[in-house]
Amino acid sequence: MQYLLGIDVGTSGVKNALFDMEGNAVCQVTRPLTVTYQRPGWAEQSPEDWWQAICSATREIVERMAISPGDILGIGIDGQSW
Repeated sequence: MQYLLGIDVGTSGVKNALFDMEGNAVCQVTRPLTVTYQRPGWAEQSPEDWWQAICSATREIVERMAISPGDILGIGIDGQSW
């Protein structure tokens, strides 16, 4: 079977969702992210934390669905930054 993977890097967490080719979500995994506030009006996150969360959530989806990474035909990524 073939799938598409969606990755959303949001303020509160990374959300990964696996979709079948008809657009149905078949598996979803979320990893929380930490926001630090060094000064008033500042909010910071670590890109390394984003990457670790993306990798961890993707591994869990592959394991949970018992699929090969090669079964994922495309990956779409969005995030809160420009």
